[in-house]
Amino acid sequence: MIDEDESCEAVAQQLAASRKALNKAFFEMMACAMEQGIDPDRELPGDSRDTLHELTRLLAKYA
Repeated sequence: MIDEDESCEAVAQQLAASRKALNKAFFEMMACAMEQGIDPDRELPGDSRDTLHELTRLLAKYA
């Protein structure tokens, strides 16, 4: 975009979107790592496992 003389605002918009996508991927990966670290063998009771999954989902979605 820079080589094609796009406006600074257009370049900034694309950079912000890229940064947001990378942040989301990072938070999803961290939520997965937390879930695996807390319950690596999937031995938590069903309710606790569901709660853990929901909390890590929320972290990945809103963090």
